[in-house]
Amino acid sequence: MFDASFFTDPYPLYKRLRSGGAIHFAPGTGKSGGWIVPGYDDAANVLADLSLSSARSGVSFAPYLPEERSQLQRIQEIFAESMMFLDPPAHTMWRRIMLKAFTRARMEELKPITTTLAQQLLDAAEDQEQFDFVADYANLLPIHVIAHLLGADVDDHQQFTVWARDISAFVSTVGPSLESAKRAQDATLALYGHLQQAIARRLKTPQEDAISEMIRETHELGLDAAALDHALNVSLPAHCVGLLVAGHETSSNLIGNAMNVAFRRPELLAELVKNPALCHTAADEFARFDSSVQILVRLTKAPGTLLGKAVQPGQVVMALVGSANRDERKFERPEVFDMHRTERSLTFGSGRHYCPGTQMGLMELAIALEQVLRRFPKLALVGTPDELVWRPSVNFRGITAMPVTTN
Repeated sequence: MFDASFFTDPYPLYKRLRSGGAIHFAPGTGKSGGWIVPGYDDAANVLADLSLSSARSGVSFAPYLPEERSQLQRIQEIFAESMMFLDPPAHTMWRRIMLKAFTRARMEELKPITTTLAQQLLDAAEDQEQFDFVADYANLLPIHVIAHLLGADVDDHQQFTVWARDISAFVSTVGPSLESAKRAQDATLALYGHLQQAIARRLKTPQEDAISEMIRETHELGLDAAALDHALNVSLPAHCVGLLVAGHETSSNLIGNAMNVAFRRPELLAELVKNPALCHTAADEFARFDSSVQILVRLTKAPGTLLGKAVQPGQVVMALVGSANRDERKFERPEVFDMHRTERSLTFGSGRHYCPGTQMGLMELAIALEQVLRRFPKLALVGTPDELVWRPSVNFRGITAMPVTTN
């Protein structure tokens, strides 16, 4: 299923899966096989199903031998603490705290800052006839934005991008090597340590940033001294690692994917160049049309039935978000890009794990496109869209490089 043609264009396969039934068995997934759910309504129900678990952090490590897993102990411990791998009641508690990073007021404050950061990145390309839209712009803007949001001091944004990419490559590659896992562990430990230091600084000197707000909310939990120490020094930095990596991967890939969609549709690109403010109207449709998130995973907790199939405990259930977003039963003419659609995609999830950073991701996408088209209205792709190389990632869909000319 996951071959080179899938990474380039997964949508023909998705269409066949949707026409073939509500749920498909995937042998070789986990210890006892897994399940693929390609339709919109079914995928949304899977994501909202309280009988399924999000405590899936161990899935990535299951294929390794015991002695190999012992070499990956620290990354397993950090992953297990992250909010995205928690079930209620721990998830409910930490989600409420994490939402303090994404209040409406904070997002409004972030808009002009995101615009300034985009303009600064584009300044570096001003005197160049050519630059890499992905490496020099789409990959960097989200790291700048989320670092500013959290209040994390980031001196080397390129290094943060490498760390995020090493982690996402591990969790989204089919059968990652032990070397890949070790790189992900090194990256996770580096990010984790950086965020522990940022939290320690805010504990001494609170600021008006998201980390300080989350620290204040954690103190309000009424925990005893040992539990509070664990929450602030172990759990909170793990949650912030998850926010940073997921936020970067979702947004950076989405910006590149959206630019690719525009390059493939000259009439759309011309419309956006003529009125760059339309990028804000089009953001939701870009997120639906070629989602940077392709699969969201849950685990079965007990024997039972799912969409008419008997399931066993510990089986992986994959809500095929990329397919759901093209479901003809949900979207009229799903293969057509229509920026005026009103139906919500599943790109940012659904249910209790609906992404808290959704509005920030859409804002980053809209501002990134708006600013680059205002600055470079003659922006053009070097070569053809069919020559672009896609990342060999199952979960995150994105382009590895996108050389563009500015005039």
